[in-house]
Amino acid sequence: MTIKASSQITISKVIDIHACYRYYKLQGSILAKPTKPTKNPPDGWSDTEPAYISGSTNTLYFVDCNVYSDKSFSFSEVSKSSSYEAAKDAWNKANKAQNSVDNMEIGGRNLVLNSRGNSKTGFFANFSKVTDEYAEVTISSKKNYTGIYLTAGYLLGCRDYEVDKVYVFSYDIMFTVWDFPTGTNRHEWWIGQRYTNTPSGETGTGQWTGVTVTQMPVVGMDGCELNKWFHVEKKITIPKQASSNVSTEAKISLYNSYADATAKVTFRMKNVKLEKGNKATDWTPAPEDIDNRFDAAETRITQAETSIETTNNQIALKASTETVTEIYNRANQLDKALSDALVTINKNRDAIATLTARDFKVQFTTLTNQLTQLNGDLTSYKKEVGNWMRFDADGNLVLGATREEGQDAYELKLTKNRISFMLNDVEVAYISNNELYITNSTVVQNLKIGRFVWEVRGNGNLGLVWR
Repeated sequence: MTIKASSQITISKVIDIHACYRYYKLQGSILAKPTKPTKNPPDGWSDTEPAYISGSTNTLYFVDCNVYSDKSFSFSEVSKSSSYEAAKDAWNKANKAQNSVDNMEIGGRNLVLNSRGNSKTGFFANFSKVTDEYAEVTISSKKNYTGIYLTAGYLLGCRDYEVDKVYVFSYDIMFTVWDFPTGTNRHEWWIGQRYTNTPSGETGTGQWTGVTVTQMPVVGMDGCELNKWFHVEKKITIPKQASSNVSTEAKISLYNSYADATAKVTFRMKNVKLEKGNKATDWTPAPEDIDNRFDAAETRITQAETSIETTNNQIALKASTETVTEIYNRANQLDKALSDALVTINKNRDAIATLTARDFKVQFTTLTNQLTQLNGDLTSYKKEVGNWMRFDADGNLVLGATREEGQDAYELKLTKNRISFMLNDVEVAYISNNELYITNSTVVQNLKIGRFVWEVRGNGNLGLVWR
């Protein structure tokens, strides 16, 4: 018997990844994305990753190449380098921020007069109402151009600004009435300075061009709400100047072109500021406002000094004759009383030596009683005088009643170089160097300055008269 055997062997070949390479290509961002390579190594590609150079706008691409054990290879899809793009984006942001800082212009100097809103002058001269905090006005329009003029509030005219320079206009506003019935519109609703028209029959370039003109806020837009303060900041670029014959104006303008209904707004404004630069700063007054306030204060002081100069001697004389003289006379009376007592003591001195014990006792008792009474009178008088005349810690003579609980105390203080009028230890007026200084002054009938007299007329008006 013959036995036959057989066997089967399967031979296979496994291909592994031998190596992996990454290639980079840096090219302009406007160029098309490179195609997938077909050669290894690929032409125009580098196996070294380039570093980002500040300011570069190029785009970095990469592709991975897998090499197999049989020496074949395959490429991945071409991709952008995320790290390179991140570095480019970071540099662009930093550069943009730096440019913003470099291009920032801060002026700070306010070019608006009386801009606080608490004075019916300058910018707010034509507002209907001013308070300690704000100014208020109502504007209405029914197919007519209306508004209020602001010319007195701007330090610079339309032609005084630097052409092409940036200015910032800022203010706080609150609308208390915003009434635009159906059909009404805001054909014009702006604030600022502009060139207007030319004389009749003439032409000119630049007419109706806004110089510092910006649009007024609208209730319900950009966060502006009724009865709430709203802060406004607007950048302005100064345009070319108009022809010399073109007029100018400064105003808040409202024009509702609808003829069948009235548009009406009431608003409050404060802290108005126009400054050179592209960054708004906190409100500050115009330097001219400060100067004007100093000048006004100096004028008022001068007028007050002049008005009361004619009464200086009278006040001084009254103090001397009515107060000082009275005290002097009473002091003389006291001195005389003491002198009389001394004479009495001297007269009885010798007699006392010869008196019997009994007589001495009687006379001594009598004299003691007299001295006790005199001392009592003196103590009472000193107390009375002390209530009206005393010396302070600096040695100055003070005249006036001592203060009582719940009552004002008026005093006259005499020093080496001034006479002071005091109310509750506060100096409210004084005389020094032949001049009277006073905090507040009320003239009941008339005020005379030289030959000019301010006096109240029969109809209640105040008039200036030359006599």
